[in-house]
Amino acid sequence: MVAFITGASSGIGAEFARRFAANGYDLIITGRRKDFLNRVADEIKTMYGRTVTIKTGDLADPNHLAELVDLLRNSPDIDVLVNNAGLGLKKHFIEDDIGNPDLLLDVHLRAAMHLMHAIIPGMTLRKHGTIINVSSIAGFSPTASDPTYGATKAFLTLFTESLHLVLHEHGITVQALCPGFTWTNFHEKLGMPKEEQKHRGILRWTTVEKVVDASMKALQSGTVVVIPGFLNRLAMKIVALVPRRIYYRIMKGKTLRRR
Repeated sequence: MVAFITGASSGIGAEFARRFAANGYDLIITGRRKDFLNRVADEIKTMYGRTVTIKTGDLADPNHLAELVDLLRNSPDIDVLVNNAGLGLKKHFIEDDIGNPDLLLDVHLRAAMHLMHAIIPGMTLRKHGTIINVSSIAGFSPTASDPTYGATKAFLTLFTESLHLVLHEHGITVQALCPGFTWTNFHEKLGMPKEEQKHRGILRWTTVEKVVDASMKALQSGTVVVIPGFLNRLAMKIVALVPRRIYYRIMKGKTLRRR
């Protein structure tokens, strides 16, 4: 059994690597930071004795993506695909160079779709497989801070649900994992200091361990869209009930980032 995990150098991706290794999987992990990937690989080899293959590169690079696509198409022993690689933007869409939103689209959507398209035929033939797309609760509601980020996550969640309608008949489990605020280095890279990463009212922070716990538990029940944390689920229900014109008044000027 082999699990293929993108964005596995830290955070949620690294925790998925640990969890699947603990469950008896060998790993193929990808990311841009070779030294971080090596640390994760060494930890897993020491703790679980599993084989870990590292593929260093940027998913926005067509050549690197093509290499990974070829690997997935020609590796019948890969049972799990976790599309976790992601990034945020420091500037708002209207102030940023268009190349940066393009980069986000490449990583969040184009790469994820190409990897899924490469692995699904083999899973279909084998009548089993698991695909986890790490999305975000940012995809359930518009914000003033980062239009591109939320929009890509909305696409990824809906795309995953649509795949479920077809792939469940072939024994393939698909999941859109939609975390809220999670303690990783994601927010620090966007300029939010650790001391600001704290609970505020209904908005609660959580750990990567709890996020992956929710995902793994949901795989057993077959839940397709997974929102870790009761308060996150409650918040999304409330948002869905608020009339849009009122929601717009509340959210104008807000700059909260999620994931």
